[in-house]
Amino acid sequence: MTARQAVSSLVADGVLERIGRKGTFVSSKKRAVEGKRYRFVLLIEGDGKPSLDPYYLPPLIEGFEQCIRAYGHDFALYGYRSAILDRLLSKNDMICCVLFAEAEVLYSHLLLDGKYRVYAINRSAAGSRVPFVMPDNEGGALAATEHLLSLGHRRIGFIRGIPGNIDAAERRQGYLRAMANFGLPPGPEDGDHFVEACGHEVAARMIASHNPPTAILCASDLSAIGAMKAVVEAGLSVPADISVMGFGDFPVSSFLHPGLSTVRLPLADLGAAAATEMLRLAANEPVEQPVLPCELVLRETTARVRQAAVRVG
Repeated sequence: MTARQAVSSLVADGVLERIGRKGTFVSSKKRAVEGKRYRFVLLIEGDGKPSLDPYYLPPLIEGFEQCIRAYGHDFALYGYRSAILDRLLSKNDMICCVLFAEAEVLYSHLLLDGKYRVYAINRSAAGSRVPFVMPDNEGGALAATEHLLSLGHRRIGFIRGIPGNIDAAERRQGYLRAMANFGLPPGPEDGDHFVEACGHEVAARMIASHNPPTAILCASDLSAIGAMKAVVEAGLSVPADISVMGFGDFPVSSFLHPGLSTVRLPLADLGAAAATEMLRLAANEPVEQPVLPCELVLRETTARVRQAAVRVG
């Protein structure tokens, strides 16, 4: 069951209701909760605050919590550090681990070995024993790179995310796979974060090089914003001189000028899908491991390469 199907099912059951032009909300009608009441715990990086960036975790958390509370269960949000040091978890809890790096993967395995009931959002490239739902980061980056290639770009730079980050690694793989499928070597790569400052610094270096890229794919919308600023500061234009592509489709992306072409992360659906599978886990039913697609969102920062910019070899 996809996240969208899960939400539609909740609407059909009267648990959620759709309000035109506003969104989908927990129904105002009271619904009896059958069976045992559980506490569903979402574990995130750091101290439990969405510190990775202001856009990634909030919709994911909201999608998860809304689905859980719709069925009358309790919800708690902890950081891994607090959960460990303060012993906040109970064997009666249903635990969802948001995996960003191998440290969280290790902790999810320790919980599983400790006989806790665990599910995960994301998976380790090395494999995981914990069932999971994940976004198709690799497929999204593949599609983004193929879009740039279809516009005639051959020298495509890539601004990476945080080293060791699961999402960043998968997006890089999608970029590399698209370039290899087209018989091209990867373009210049650099970067160590998802934030604007990283995108700005890396793009400035790429533009100043002896053979600058005609397009730049960024591992995050935020680094793409920084890259766009670097292009303008170099006296160039986006997309006439250099195309820029982001990843995330965060709310700010549609308000930029020009509007940022990007890859949409299904964050709210990701949270809802994890919650749906965990409700099955609580009922001792088999769980699935859905991979949610990341779709292209094309706006104004990508364009066909200028013929003068095409290089042979």
